[in-house]
Amino acid sequence: MEQAFRAINHGPRTEQFLPSFRPQATKMREVLGAPPLDSVSVSRGPGGLVGSGREEFWSQSLPGSAFLGEAALTVTARNLAMLTWDWLVRAYPETQSSDELLLEALLTTLRGLSPHSVSHSQRVAQLAASLADELGLPSEDFELAAELRDSGLVGASLTLLSDEQRDELADDIRRADVSLGLAGKIHDVGKLHIPPGVLSKAGPLTEDERSLIKLHPLIGESMLRRFEHLRSVLPAVRSHHERWDGGGYPDGLRGEEIPLQARLLSLADSYDAMTGRRPYRASVSPKEALAEIAAQSGKQFDPHLTGLFVRMVARREA
Repeated sequence: MEQAFRAINHGPRTEQFLPSFRPQATKMREVLGAPPLDSVSVSRGPGGLVGSGREEFWSQSLPGSAFLGEAALTVTARNLAMLTWDWLVRAYPETQSSDELLLEALLTTLRGLSPHSVSHSQRVAQLAASLADELGLPSEDFELAAELRDSGLVGASLTLLSDEQRDELADDIRRADVSLGLAGKIHDVGKLHIPPGVLSKAGPLTEDERSLIKLHPLIGESMLRRFEHLRSVLPAVRSHHERWDGGGYPDGLRGEEIPLQARLLSLADSYDAMTGRRPYRASVSPKEALAEIAAQSGKQFDPHLTGLFVRMVARREA
């Protein structure tokens, strides 16, 4: 169980972590549909966490966000999304006139923050698409969903940097003249000088780091809502860390409440993460990974999809 949880949640399981991090999906989506609240931040006051100005938001690093309510979590994610877009435009000035380039800047920065994500996302997309084929479902969106599912990690990671580190990183990107678009999609990632962060951390995460990592599905959804052509992958971006038994995040969805696309990606993501090397653990064999996934059938994973996935991968490995 520990292997499967670490593989899909970027860290060790903490049973009592974020007790209020499972708001009802309807309430969260009602807040997400409201106008942007770009003046809200959080800080600790006598009665708990209170709002403060947008300019102070980056430096807050969400202390004690385990105690934020559902509305505050949603507003926090939206603010981080807006601040991340602001930072990306500053780091990549050419994106000011093109949403397509702005999306590419997001993905380029994600690859810089997590260099393994390029090949990992490709493998996850292939596995999920193969499972979709087994079910007779169209698989066209899976490559896109696999690449974008963790886009909110950019906002979470930037928040954990200091003001100086964020400024230095933006300056480094401009000086390196990282090109965007297909020609520079992967080659130029090596020009980014990303400070060591949570996505490559070998040791345990702090409470603040775990809080921000757990917020990334909401940040990602908030960021990608601006792109009309990405609406089909938003459910997978938001829900790819939900669990079949209702113990996932951010909405605590259970069973078939979880979007099918997210359930497929969850299996593929977990398998590839377990069989690939990570800073915090060694990889396991395909046989061990499949055994762990089978053990989580009906708990972390959709039991029907788990059986199909295990048989499909076993055939492939044989």
